[in-house]
Amino acid sequence: MALSNTIKNQISLWYKSLSTYIDGFIPRIDQRQMIAEVAKTLSGEQGRHLVIEAPTGVGKTLSDLIAGIAISRANSKHLVISTANIALQDQILHKDLPLLAKIIPDLRFIAIFGRRRYLCPHNLTAICAVDQPQIDLMLLLQQEMAVTSQQESTVCQQLHADFIAGHWDGVRDHYKTALDDSLWQKISTDKVGCLARNCQFYHCCPFFLAIWKIEQVDVIVTNQALVMAAMESGSVLPEAKKMLLVLDEGHHIAAVARDSLEVEANITVPHLTAQLDNFLRHIEHYLSHYCPVKPPKLAKTNHLIRHRQKLIDCFSQVMAITQHLLPDNSQDPIYLFKLGQLPEELNVCCQQLLQLSHDFVVLTEKIVEHLSEQTGKHDAATLHLSLLISSKMLSYWQNMVKFWRLAGCETSSNAPVSNPNG
Repeated sequence: MALSNTIKNQISLWYKSLSTYIDGFIPRIDQRQMIAEVAKTLSGEQGRHLVIEAPTGVGKTLSDLIAGIAISRANSKHLVISTANIALQDQILHKDLPLLAKIIPDLRFIAIFGRRRYLCPHNLTAICAVDQPQIDLMLLLQQEMAVTSQQESTVCQQLHADFIAGHWDGVRDHYKTALDDSLWQKISTDKVGCLARNCQFYHCCPFFLAIWKIEQVDVIVTNQALVMAAMESGSVLPEAKKMLLVLDEGHHIAAVARDSLEVEANITVPHLTAQLDNFLRHIEHYLSHYCPVKPPKLAKTNHLIRHRQKLIDCFSQVMAITQHLLPDNSQDPIYLFKLGQLPEELNVCCQQLLQLSHDFVVLTEKIVEHLSEQTGKHDAATLHLSLLISSKMLSYWQNMVKFWRLAGCETSSNAPVSNPNG
C-alpha cells in the first residue's frame, strides 16, 4: 500500500497534538525522521524490515505507535507491539496508549500474555469445591490438584470470589497480590489440559475472552516470547498477514528466540515404550467405548503394533549411534555436533522418526476431533477425561515432531541449527 497524503497528514496531526497533552513537548527532527521511516516500512513503500537504534528517552515507542496505528488502520490490520519485559509492556499499556487515546479517535488496545498467565476457571472451581467429584478428572490424570495447605485454600476462595464478582480479570499479573508459583501452576490454563468448547467455563475463560477481544482492537501489546511462539506454531496472536509487527528492544530477540523455540525430549527407549503402551491402551479404550463409525486406519490393532515397533526400532538405532559418540568415563557426557551437522545414518533416523511421530499426531487429532463431537452422547465426566488424556498425548507427539524436525534440520535461513546431545 502506498503511503498516501491522507495517511501522512493524519500522522502529522497526531504528532503535533502531543504538545497539547505533554508538558514541555517540543517536536524534534530525530522523532520526525523515525516516524517517517516507520511509516514507509510498514506501508511497504520502503522495504519490509527496519532497524532503529536510538538513546533512551527520544520517543521510539511513541514514534512506532503513531505511524503504526495510522498504517494498520488504513490496511485493516492489527498493530502488534512486542516488548522484552513487563515494565515496558506496562508503560505502553498504561501510559503511552492512554495518552494517544486522547488524540486518536476510538483507539482500542489490549495486552496479550502467554497462555500460562491466564486463570483456568475450571481448575480453580475444582480446587474450591467442597466435595470431590469436580476434582476427580485432575486426579485421574495424575495431576496433583489437592490444596496442600489452609493458606492455599483461603487464597483460592478469595481468588474465586474476586473472579466471579468481576474484581479480577484472571490474568496473574493483574491480581492485587503476588501469587505463589506452585499454586498458580494448579489453577492456570495450558493447552494440554484445556477442554476448550467442551468446558462449562468456556464463555467466561480469560484466555478465550482475550482471543475474542483481539478482533476488536487496533493495538496488541505482548511480549517477544509470545511472538516467537506464534511464528513457530501459531498462538493467540493474529496470523502474520493480518498484523504489522514492531519488536521493541530488539537486542533481546536472539536470546528470546533461542529460549522460546528450543525443544527438549526424553529419547530413551524405556520412556518411549511407556508412552506407547499408554497410547495403545487409550486408543483401545476409545474404540471400545466410543465406537467410531469409520475409525482411522492407523487405529486398527495390527497397524498400531507395526507402527509401535518401527518407532522402537528407530529409537534403538538413535541410542546406539549417540552412545557410540559420547566420551567414555565422563560424569557429564555431552557431544556437540559441529555446525549442527549430524552423521548421515543419524539424520536418516531423525527423518523416519519425524514421519512416524507425525502419523501419530494425525491419528490423535482425529480422535480429539471425534471426541469433541460426542458432547451430550456420553457421560460428561468420562468424555472430558478422554479428551484431556487425548490432548495430553497429542501434545507429546507434537513435541516429538518438533524435536525430530529440528534434530534433522541442518540449516534454517542459511544458518546452522545446533544439535547438542547429552
